[in-house]
Amino acid sequence: DFVDPAKIAIYGWSYGGYMTLKQLQADPGLYAAGISGAPVTRWELYDTHYTERYMGDPRDVPEVYEKASAIPDATKISDPLLLIHGMADDNVVFENSSELIGVLQENNVPFEMMLYPGYTHRVSGEKVGPHVWNSIFRFLERHGVTPPE
Repeated sequence: DFVDPAKIAIYGWSYGGYMTLKQLQADPGLYAAGISGAPVTRWELYDTHYTERYMGDPRDVPEVYEKASAIPDATKISDPLLLIHGMADDNVVFENSSELIGVLQENNVPFEMMLYPGYTHRVSGEKVGPHVWNSIFRFLERHGVTPPE
C-alpha cells in the first residue's frame, strides 16, 4: 500500500496545536503520534479581541467556550502525545499547556513534554531550533514514525 496507517502522525503549532489535540480526542487510536506545540486549550485564555469576534463574550455564551475547549476531553487522548511550549509565550500563554498537563497527570494519561523556559510563541533560533526539531524527530522514531527507506 502507498500509505502505512501505522506511520501517520499529526503535528500543529498554535491553532494547529489546538487542532492536533482536538483530533487526538475525536479519533483516539487513529494516529501513531501527535505533536502539539503552544496549543490553545481554553479560549478564555486567548486574545479577547480575536476570540470574542468569532465566539462571542464568554460571559454570554459559556457553552460555546466549553465546547471549544481542549480540556474536557483531554482524557480521551490515547495516542502518544508530545506537548511543546515556550514558557514565556505572550501569545498563547503557558497556562494553556499548564492546565492540560495537570488534567493529563491527574488522570494518568501518558504524554511527553518539552518546555522551553524564556522562550515565547516562536520557540526557534540558532541554539534552540535544532533542539526542538531533534526532540520531535526522536519522539516520532520512538513511536515508529520514520521516513520510508
